[in-house]
Amino acid sequence: MKLSFFLLVLGFILSMHSQTNTIQIRLIDQNIGYPAGDAVDTGYIPESNDDGLNQIFIENGATAYYPGQHYVQELGPRVHFVECNCDTGNFAQELNDYLSVVEIATISPENGAYTDLMEYQLLDEFDGDLTGNTTANGNLITTNDRLNEIFEEYSVYFSEQFFATSQQSHLRRIYDAACNCNVVDLKAALDAEPDIIESTQFIYFGILGLNDITNLDFKFYPNPVENNIEITTTEKIETFTLMNSLGQTVSKSKNINNLNQVLITLETGMYLLKITTTNQKEGNYRLVKK
Repeated sequence: MKLSFFLLVLGFILSMHSQTNTIQIRLIDQNIGYPAGDAVDTGYIPESNDDGLNQIFIENGATAYYPGQHYVQELGPRVHFVECNCDTGNFAQELNDYLSVVEIATISPENGAYTDLMEYQLLDEFDGDLTGNTTANGNLITTNDRLNEIFEEYSVYFSEQFFATSQQSHLRRIYDAACNCNVVDLKAALDAEPDIIESTQFIYFGILGLNDITNLDFKFYPNPVENNIEITTTEKIETFTLMNSLGQTVSKSKNINNLNQVLITLETGMYLLKITTTNQKEGNYRLVKK
Protein backbone atom coordinates (compact mmCIF):
# COMPACT_ATOMS: atom_id res chain seq x y z
CA MET A 1 0.00 0.00 0.00
CA LYS A 2 1.08 3.54 -0.67
CA LEU A 3 0.89 5.48 2.58
CA SER A 4 2.18 8.96 3.04
CA PHE A 5 5.20 9.42 5.26
CA PHE A 6 3.49 10.83 8.30
CA LEU A 7 0.92 8.02 8.33
CA LEU A 8 3.68 5.44 8.44
CA VAL A 9 5.47 7.30 11.22
CA LEU A 10 2.40 7.80 13.36
CA GLY A 11 1.17 4.27 12.80
CA PHE A 12 4.49 2.95 14.10
CA ILE A 13 4.67 5.36 17.01
CA LEU A 14 1.20 4.74 18.33
CA SER A 15 1.46 0.98 17.92
CA MET A 16 3.91 1.05 20.83
CA HIS A 17 1.04 1.92 23.18
CA SER A 18 -0.69 -1.34 24.12
CA GLN A 19 -3.66 0.15 25.93
CA THR A 20 -5.68 3.20 25.07
CA ASN A 21 -6.20 5.71 27.86
CA THR A 22 -7.90 8.49 25.90
CA ILE A 23 -11.60 9.36 25.94
CA GLN A 24 -13.18 11.78 23.49
CA ILE A 25 -15.82 14.02 25.07
CA ARG A 26 -18.44 15.94 23.10
CA LEU A 27 -20.05 18.62 25.24
CA ILE A 28 -23.66 19.74 24.92
CA ASP A 29 -22.75 23.38 25.42
CA GLN A 30 -19.28 24.53 24.37
CA ASN A 31 -19.17 26.90 27.34
CA ILE A 32 -19.88 24.28 30.02
CA GLY A 33 -17.17 21.71 30.64
CA TYR A 34 -14.48 23.45 28.61
CA PRO A 35 -10.86 22.61 29.61
CA ALA A 36 -9.47 24.98 32.22
CA GLY A 37 -5.81 24.46 31.32
CA ASP A 38 -3.82 25.96 28.49
CA ALA A 39 -0.56 25.39 26.69
CA VAL A 40 1.39 28.24 28.26
CA ASP A 41 0.35 29.12 31.81
CA THR A 42 -1.00 25.98 33.45
CA GLY A 43 -0.45 23.08 31.09
CA TYR A 44 -3.33 20.78 30.23
CA ILE A 45 -4.45 20.04 33.76
CA PRO A 46 -7.31 17.54 34.31
CA GLU A 47 -9.80 20.26 35.08
CA SER A 48 -12.75 21.94 33.36
CA ASN A 49 -14.93 24.95 34.15
CA ASP A 50 -17.69 22.65 35.46
CA ASP A 51 -17.60 21.31 39.03
CA GLY A 52 -19.58 18.16 38.25
CA LEU A 53 -17.26 17.17 35.43
CA ASN A 54 -14.25 17.88 37.63
CA GLN A 55 -15.58 15.52 40.27
CA ILE A 56 -15.84 12.71 37.73
CA PHE A 57 -12.27 13.48 36.64
CA ILE A 58 -11.05 13.27 40.25
CA GLU A 59 -12.88 10.01 40.97
CA ASN A 60 -11.37 8.36 37.90
CA GLY A 61 -7.84 9.71 38.24
CA ALA A 62 -7.81 11.85 35.11
CA THR A 63 -4.29 13.00 34.25
CA ALA A 64 -4.95 15.58 31.50
CA TYR A 65 -7.82 17.34 29.73
CA TYR A 66 -7.00 18.75 26.31
CA PRO A 67 -8.95 21.37 24.38
CA GLY A 68 -9.78 19.63 21.14
CA GLN A 69 -10.25 20.53 17.53
CA HIS A 70 -12.51 18.79 15.04
CA TYR A 71 -12.55 18.67 11.26
CA VAL A 72 -16.29 19.40 11.41
CA GLN A 73 -16.16 23.10 12.22
CA GLU A 74 -19.29 23.32 14.38
CA LEU A 75 -18.05 20.50 16.60
CA GLY A 76 -14.62 22.06 17.21
CA PRO A 77 -15.48 24.03 20.39
CA ARG A 78 -17.34 21.06 21.89
CA VAL A 79 -14.94 18.14 21.33
CA HIS A 80 -12.16 17.55 23.87
CA PHE A 81 -9.99 14.71 25.15
CA VAL A 82 -9.35 13.42 28.65
CA GLU A 83 -6.66 10.95 29.66
CA CYS A 84 -6.36 8.67 32.65
CA ASN A 85 -4.50 5.64 33.94
CA CYS A 86 -7.75 3.93 34.84
CA ASP A 87 -10.63 1.74 33.69
CA THR A 88 -11.67 3.79 30.68
CA GLY A 89 -14.86 1.79 30.27
CA ASN A 90 -16.12 2.83 33.68
CA PHE A 91 -14.82 6.38 33.20
CA ALA A 92 -16.65 6.75 29.87
CA GLN A 93 -19.87 5.38 31.40
CA GLU A 94 -19.78 7.91 34.22
CA LEU A 95 -19.22 10.70 31.70
CA ASN A 96 -22.14 9.50 29.58
CA ASP A 97 -24.34 9.43 32.69
CA TYR A 98 -23.62 13.13 33.22
CA LEU A 99 -26.44 14.04 30.85
CA SER A 100 -26.63 17.73 31.62
CA VAL A 101 -23.11 18.44 30.32
CA VAL A 102 -21.84 15.53 28.19
CA GLU A 103 -23.52 14.71 24.89
CA ILE A 104 -21.38 11.61 24.34
CA ALA A 105 -18.09 10.17 25.63
CA THR A 106 -16.33 7.45 23.67
CA ILE A 107 -13.08 5.55 24.16
CA SER A 108 -10.41 6.20 21.53
CA PRO A 109 -9.51 3.13 19.44
CA GLU A 110 -5.85 4.09 19.95
CA ASN A 111 -4.23 6.64 22.21
CA GLY A 112 -5.01 10.09 20.88
CA ALA A 113 -7.31 8.90 18.08
CA TYR A 114 -10.66 10.47 17.31
CA THR A 115 -13.65 8.18 17.78
CA ASP A 116 -15.67 9.67 14.93
CA LEU A 117 -13.01 10.73 12.39
CA MET A 118 -10.77 8.72 10.07
CA GLU A 119 -8.87 8.91 6.80
CA TYR A 120 -9.20 6.79 3.72
CA GLN A 121 -7.36 6.68 0.41
CA LEU A 122 -9.20 5.75 -2.75
CA LEU A 123 -7.66 3.22 -5.10
CA ASP A 124 -8.84 5.26 -8.10
CA GLU A 125 -9.06 9.04 -7.91
CA PHE A 126 -12.33 9.07 -9.88
CA ASP A 127 -14.04 6.03 -8.34
CA GLY A 128 -15.54 7.12 -5.04
CA ASP A 129 -14.91 10.85 -5.21
CA LEU A 130 -17.51 13.12 -3.66
CA THR A 131 -20.43 14.38 -5.75
CA GLY A 132 -21.35 17.25 -3.44
CA ASN A 133 -24.76 15.71 -2.79
CA THR A 134 -26.26 14.00 0.26
CA THR A 135 -28.99 11.47 0.93
CA ALA A 136 -32.29 12.26 2.62
CA ASN A 137 -30.56 11.29 5.89
CA GLY A 138 -27.78 13.81 5.33
CA ASN A 139 -25.13 11.25 4.45
CA LEU A 140 -22.64 11.82 1.63
CA ILE A 141 -23.02 10.54 -1.91
CA THR A 142 -19.96 9.53 -3.95
CA THR A 143 -19.47 8.19 -7.46
CA ASN A 144 -19.24 4.61 -6.16
CA ASP A 145 -22.43 2.72 -5.25
CA ARG A 146 -20.79 0.40 -2.71
CA LEU A 147 -19.12 3.31 -0.96
CA ASN A 148 -22.50 5.03 -0.83
CA GLU A 149 -23.97 1.99 0.92
CA ILE A 150 -21.22 2.10 3.54
CA PHE A 151 -21.60 5.83 4.06
CA GLU A 152 -25.35 5.39 4.56
CA GLU A 153 -24.94 2.44 6.93
CA TYR A 154 -22.39 4.24 9.11
CA SER A 155 -23.86 7.74 8.77
CA VAL A 156 -20.89 9.44 7.12
CA TYR A 157 -22.03 13.04 6.92
CA PHE A 158 -18.74 14.86 6.31
CA SER A 159 -15.70 14.26 4.11
CA GLU A 160 -13.12 16.32 2.27
CA GLN A 161 -9.90 15.87 0.35
CA PHE A 162 -6.78 16.59 2.36
CA PHE A 163 -4.80 17.67 -0.70
CA ALA A 164 -7.47 18.88 -3.11
CA THR A 165 -5.09 21.20 -4.99
CA SER A 166 -2.13 18.81 -5.11
CA GLN A 167 -0.53 18.05 -8.44
CA GLN A 168 0.01 14.46 -7.35
CA SER A 169 -2.80 11.97 -7.84
CA HIS A 170 -1.97 9.77 -4.84
CA LEU A 171 -2.36 12.79 -2.56
CA ARG A 172 -5.66 13.84 -4.12
CA ARG A 173 -7.01 10.36 -3.29
CA ILE A 174 -6.72 10.97 0.48
CA TYR A 175 -9.94 11.97 2.26
CA ASP A 176 -11.07 12.39 5.83
CA ALA A 177 -14.51 11.26 7.00
CA ALA A 178 -16.71 12.03 10.00
CA CYS A 179 -19.51 9.71 11.02
CA ASN A 180 -22.21 9.31 13.62
CA CYS A 181 -20.82 5.87 14.38
CA ASN A 182 -18.01 3.96 16.01
CA VAL A 183 -15.15 4.81 13.67
CA VAL A 184 -13.62 1.34 14.25
CA ASP A 185 -16.64 -0.20 12.49
CA LEU A 186 -16.45 2.27 9.61
CA LYS A 187 -12.74 1.60 9.18
CA ALA A 188 -13.34 -2.15 9.10
CA ALA A 189 -16.07 -1.76 6.49
CA LEU A 190 -13.80 0.33 4.25
CA ASP A 191 -10.86 -2.04 4.74
CA ALA A 192 -13.09 -4.84 3.45
CA GLU A 193 -13.37 -3.10 0.06
CA PRO A 194 -9.88 -3.35 -1.51
CA ASP A 195 -11.30 -2.72 -4.99
CA ILE A 196 -12.29 0.78 -3.85
CA ILE A 197 -10.09 1.65 -0.86
CA GLU A 198 -6.31 1.50 -0.90
CA SER A 199 -5.74 2.33 2.77
CA THR A 200 -7.39 3.67 5.92
CA GLN A 201 -6.04 5.36 9.02
CA PHE A 202 -7.31 6.68 12.33
CA ILE A 203 -6.94 10.42 12.83
CA TYR A 204 -5.07 11.64 15.90
CA PHE A 205 -5.75 14.89 17.66
CA GLY A 206 -2.22 16.07 17.43
CA ILE A 207 -0.57 16.11 20.83
CA LEU A 208 0.46 12.46 21.01
CA GLY A 209 2.90 10.70 18.75
CA LEU A 210 6.09 10.32 20.74
CA ASN A 211 8.84 8.07 19.45
CA ASP A 212 10.60 8.16 22.81
CA ILE A 213 9.18 5.73 25.38
CA THR A 214 10.38 8.05 28.15
CA ASN A 215 7.77 10.57 26.94
CA LEU A 216 9.15 13.79 25.58
CA ASP A 217 7.57 16.66 27.48
CA PHE A 218 6.22 18.70 24.59
CA LYS A 219 2.69 19.78 23.71
CA PHE A 220 1.36 22.22 21.16
CA TYR A 221 -1.99 23.82 20.40
CA PRO A 222 -4.05 24.33 18.30
CA ASN A 223 -4.12 21.53 15.75
CA PRO A 224 -5.38 22.10 13.05
CA VAL A 225 -3.55 25.42 12.94
CA GLU A 226 -4.34 28.55 10.92
CA ASN A 227 -1.29 30.69 11.68
CA ASN A 228 0.63 30.21 14.94
CA ILE A 229 0.94 27.47 17.53
CA GLU A 230 1.69 27.72 21.22
CA ILE A 231 3.90 25.19 22.96
CA THR A 232 4.52 24.03 26.49
CA THR A 233 7.65 22.06 27.34
CA THR A 234 10.38 21.59 29.91
CA GLU A 235 12.71 20.22 27.23
CA LYS A 236 15.63 22.13 25.77
CA ILE A 237 14.68 22.09 22.10
CA GLU A 238 17.44 22.20 19.52
CA THR A 239 15.37 22.14 16.32
CA PHE A 240 11.79 22.16 15.03
CA THR A 241 11.76 20.22 11.75
CA LEU A 242 8.68 20.43 9.56
CA MET A 243 8.18 17.75 6.89
CA ASN A 244 5.52 17.34 4.24
CA SER A 245 3.57 14.17 3.41
CA LEU A 246 6.40 12.90 1.18
CA GLY A 247 8.94 13.09 3.99
CA GLN A 248 10.62 16.15 2.50
CA THR A 249 11.94 18.76 4.92
CA VAL A 250 10.00 22.01 4.57
CA SER A 251 11.93 23.94 7.21
CA LYS A 252 14.23 23.70 10.21
CA SER A 253 13.81 26.28 12.94
CA LYS A 254 15.75 26.95 16.12
CA ASN A 255 12.86 28.56 17.98
CA ILE A 256 9.07 28.73 18.01
CA ASN A 257 8.96 32.25 16.56
CA ASN A 258 10.78 31.16 13.43
CA LEU A 259 8.56 28.09 13.16
CA ASN A 260 5.44 30.23 13.39
CA GLN A 261 6.71 32.44 10.57
CA VAL A 262 6.92 29.31 8.43
CA LEU A 263 3.48 28.06 9.48
CA ILE A 264 1.84 31.26 8.24
CA THR A 265 3.12 30.54 4.72
CA LEU A 266 2.20 26.84 4.57
CA GLU A 267 -0.34 25.51 2.12
CA THR A 268 -3.35 23.66 3.52
CA GLY A 269 -2.54 20.03 4.24
CA MET A 270 -0.95 17.62 6.68
CA TYR A 271 2.61 17.78 7.96
CA LEU A 272 4.93 16.07 10.42
CA LEU A 273 6.53 18.23 13.11
CA LYS A 274 9.70 16.66 14.46
CA ILE A 275 11.10 17.97 17.73
CA THR A 276 14.76 17.32 18.58
CA THR A 277 16.15 18.20 22.00
CA THR A 278 19.70 19.12 22.92
CA ASN A 279 20.19 15.64 24.39
CA GLN A 280 18.94 14.15 21.09
CA LYS A 281 15.53 12.96 22.23
CA GLU A 282 12.94 13.19 19.46
CA GLY A 283 9.18 13.55 19.24
CA ASN A 284 7.06 13.35 16.11
CA TYR A 285 3.73 15.18 15.94
CA ARG A 286 1.16 15.37 13.25
CA LEU A 287 0.26 18.94 12.31
CA VAL A 288 -2.71 19.91 10.16
CA LYS A 289 -2.65 23.31 8.44
CA LYS A 290 -6.06 24.82 7.77
